Amino acid sequence: MQLVWATDVHLNFTHLEERLAFYDSLKKEGDAILITGDIGEHNSAAKYLKQMHKCTGLPVYFVLGNHDFYGGTIYAAYRNIRYMTANHPQIVWLRDIKEPLWLTEDTILCGVDGWADGRYGDYAHSPVRLNDSVYIKELAEARQSCLLLEEMQRLADRDASILKKQLQAAVKLSPKQILIATHIPPYDFMATYRGEKTHPYYLPFYSSKALSDVLTPFLDAHPKILFKIIAGHTHGEMRVQFKPHVTAMVGGAEYYRPQVNHVFEV
Repeated sequence: MQLVWATDVHLNFTHLEERLAFYDSLKKEGDAILITGDIGEHNSAAKYLKQMHKCTGLPVYFVLGNHDFYGGTIYAAYRNIRYMTANHPQIVWLRDIKEPLWLTEDTILCGVDGWADGRYGDYAHSPVRLNDSVYIKELAEARQSCLLLEEMQRLADRDASILKKQLQAAVKLSPKQILIATHIPPYDFMATYRGEKTHPYYLPFYSSKALSDVLTPFLDAHPKILFKIIAGHTHGEMRVQFKPHVTAMVGGAEYYRPQVNHVFEV
């Protein structure tokens, strides 16, 4: 089976003919599709996922990115996505899966959206604030109340707890391989751009220590399982095998140019 992966496609910045060309490239490359977030925005992510599935005829597995909440509330975005997936069983939001998802007899796919949590880098002295705290209602309200970091960490911790439950269920089944999809890179070393490490002022907004704290014990305890950690968000391509059985990948991306990042043979 070939699982074709793309990330940070930002389809709201494209015209229909550009989207159709992108969908055609997905169909040519794979038997199923994995998207690791930043599909569109609050009012368009579900629409683009349906369009992608309709045009390719392939199963679509996805997590949401921070941009997929822009222009609305997190609660409303979750509601819209759940309504859409309930009516399209081949479009699967990984954060909502109830049991391990076998791609093949050897490989399980799991994942969560993930949220940057300010725990890596130097949040206390950082002058950086992303548009998340302008265009996502819950984060905008938290910023106005001087509670932005607390809200970031609450969201990150909630998704990390979901991933922990998914991994607990997955490792019990002893697969040969587990693919872990998330929008936010779990480890600080995964957050790069143009080959350079992310500055400590930016790192709090481009990584999730909550996710790495969940992942590390599973990676250490199961050396016979191959793990691939697949992320987006930074737009900076990177790949590193940081343990003999663990590979971490972040997909490169450019606005206005959605592309296939990788094809996994599973």
